[in-house]
Amino acid sequence: PLPWTDLETDASGRLTEWGWLNYGFEMYYALLNCGFRISPSAGTASGVHPVPLGHSRVYVHTGPEFDLDAWLGGLKRGRSFVTSGTMLFATVDGKPSDEVIQFEGDYQRTVNIEIEAISERPLDQIEIVINGKVSQVADIRATKTDSGAWRAVAMQPVPIDRTSWIAVRCYERREDGRRRFAHTAPWHIELDGKPPTPSRVQVRYILDLLEGEVERNTGRLSSVAINEFAVAIRHYRGLLERSE
Repeated sequence: PLPWTDLETDASGRLTEWGWLNYGFEMYYALLNCGFRISPSAGTASGVHPVPLGHSRVYVHTGPEFDLDAWLGGLKRGRSFVTSGTMLFATVDGKPSDEVIQFEGDYQRTVNIEIEAISERPLDQIEIVINGKVSQVADIRATKTDSGAWRAVAMQPVPIDRTSWIAVRCYERREDGRRRFAHTAPWHIELDGKPPTPSRVQVRYILDLLEGEVERNTGRLSSVAINEFAVAIRHYRGLLERSE
């Protein structure tokens, strides 16, 4: 369980597939809130999870032509989205998701998010996530294409009043009850050069995990390995001091 959110479980109390998906989202969001600019990737784990090869995958924007170096560079920078079905494209103030958008001064600003999603079935909804919370549900205009797919577009103004990160995600419910999803990499919005403000409950949760690993592994792992935990603990204790 995560102390800052509820996750879907089955009758036995175990996380469902949807619960595990959101657990991954929430831990990723916690690390982004701590200031780590981590780019999303994907892996199917077919054979471990009951999904076919290629069920979860990552797409990278490389420009008009495919180039391996551009693909790897774009993946590292975060010019990408992950998906189990829907193709999801978005810009913030016309910029792709590897851009850092900077403003002078820390008063409220408005950025404009432009979204396009192509899916096999109509989407349940498109959400705009700011600092790990759903800030808005996009006002979708959906049409059926000549190929039989569904195209949803939205233009959404979003207010920003502190240094933040923004991402777009969407869901498509299937006949068997499973839900496909797509999720962009984040945009980072800096106001007056200030760092993001971490969530106190999230920092405390990660600190507890790290301190528990040190207690569990002292005498089992080398001093070099234990010192890596110690460095991480010092960093998160510093984050805790300026968290909210």
